[in-house]
Amino acid sequence: MKAKLRSLLSDDGGATAIEYGLLVGLLGIVITSAAGAVMSKVYLRFDSIWAALSSVS
Repeated sequence: MKAKLRSLLSDDGGATAIEYGLLVGLLGIVITSAAGAVMSKVYLRFDSIWAALSSVS
C-alpha cells in the first residue's frame, strides 16, 4: 500500500500535460497576434490601392 501511494505521489504526468497545454495556448495567442498585425498592413495596402484606382476613373 505504501509503495502504491509513493508511486502515485511521485507521478508528474498530469503536470507535463498541463505544461504542454499552456504552451499550445501561448503559441496560439502569439500566432493570432502576428496574423492580425500582418493582415492589418495588408488591408491598409489594399485600401490605398483601391483609393488610387478610384481616383483615376
